[in-house]
Amino acid sequence: MQTLRDLKTHLLPTCEDSARLLSEGCDRTLSPLERAGLRLHLVVCRQCRRFGRNVRLLRKLLDEVTRPHFPGYTLLPRLTPQKLAHLRRTLAEVQTQEFP
Repeated sequence: MQTLRDLKTHLLPTCEDSARLLSEGCDRTLSPLERAGLRLHLVVCRQCRRFGRNVRLLRKLLDEVTRPHFPGYTLLPRLTPQKLAHLRRTLAEVQTQEFP
């Protein structure tokens, strides 16, 4: 019975589950079952697709400005206080997004 419940959870994730999977997908490889469920959810949920794009964009920006071996590392000193404030606001907005 528990296995069927786990299967349903993986194949029909909620927005909250999908947000967690989108975030975790940046740090680890999702299982095939997790990926399948997430893809199914993203087909029908525009908000989660938007959240996924934001997570990928933020990850790319953070990688670019924090890793010295990336060519974009030189971007860090060029960030103006206004750009840094904008990046902080964007991060705060994404972290406080609510899902239905």
